[in-house]
Amino acid sequence: MKKVLMAVCAVGLLAAAWYLWLSPVVVETCAPSCESFSDGVFGTGTLEAKNRVSISPRSTGQIVKLYADQGDEIKKGEPLVELFSDDIVQQLKVAQAELAVAQEAVKRIETEIVSAKATLDLAESSHSRVEALFRKDFKPKAEYEKALAARDVARAVYNQVAARKHEAELTVVRHNAQIEYWKVKLSETKLLAPFDGYVVRRNRELGAVVNPGVSIMDVVDRSEIWASVWVDEVRFADIQPGQRAEIELRALKGRKIGGVVRRLARETDRETREHLVDIALESLPETWSLGERLEAMIAVGAEENRLAVPSSLVRWKDGAPFLLVLHGGRICRQPVKLGVRTPTKTEILTGLEEDDLVVCGNDGNLGYVGRRAKTAK
Repeated sequence: MKKVLMAVCAVGLLAAAWYLWLSPVVVETCAPSCESFSDGVFGTGTLEAKNRVSISPRSTGQIVKLYADQGDEIKKGEPLVELFSDDIVQQLKVAQAELAVAQEAVKRIETEIVSAKATLDLAESSHSRVEALFRKDFKPKAEYEKALAARDVARAVYNQVAARKHEAELTVVRHNAQIEYWKVKLSETKLLAPFDGYVVRRNRELGAVVNPGVSIMDVVDRSEIWASVWVDEVRFADIQPGQRAEIELRALKGRKIGGVVRRLARETDRETREHLVDIALESLPETWSLGERLEAMIAVGAEENRLAVPSSLVRWKDGAPFLLVLHGGRICRQPVKLGVRTPTKTEILTGLEEDDLVVCGNDGNLGYVGRRAKTAK
């Protein structure tokens, strides 16, 4: 009797399994759509800035004022940082005082030159008159020699005073140079914004002592914020500067930003076999940050209507793409050839017809391959 019951149970289980296998599975399906695609090159990358500058001093100094903070918008020429400058101001005042003294010395020597020139002119006139009379034997030789000596002494005094004036003028030039030097050093204590942009990072705080080359804050040019995108080297030859592109920041799903290809890197990453393409953005969202991830589609051909399915339905096996399709009432694994791929839609070049029904849902449907199925109402 026990054996009979076991046999009946086994037959019942086999019958139930056979019924479940023969009964159709209810699945969600969708028909492929006709989408407008331009031949495009897809890539992922990050938001970057072409011009990024570290604001750092040219001389060692202590930060006494900070005019901008992380995230602030800045204008070209605006002060960003001010360093301690009292010692430089004092040096500038000393140089200005020394210049004033040197200028007064020049004025005093100019007065002496006028006197020395008058004395020289008188001595030369007297010498000429005595020499003429001496030649005619109207004046003794001693008187002629006396006039000659007086002329030579006056000429020497004049030359000496002229030399002192030249030295005094050089002193004025030196003090002017010192003043300009200290003015430059004073200007270096005020660090200004090099362009219109944003402060993306502040690295030092009030009171810190900084040396040349030490970054106090990092600023970027707001006119040159772009997407740095990596694309496969297979499609790199299709990309040229000036081509249109669509950018989607991962933080702003569903919102696309227009862009234009600006420049192409001429070196391939030796690990990923990808090229870097920089795309200038037509606009920036209200919230953004350098380094955030993004996806880009670069249009490299004319738009055409093509067969497409949601990108989430494309599955892969051994590196080959396929779809789950209803054929003859059964779920089949259908190999396909893909075209343009975007985050939402994928072009199907071959392997799918317009009237085919593609099985939707998660990867659990893979377990129903070969089973009978019907579309959910």
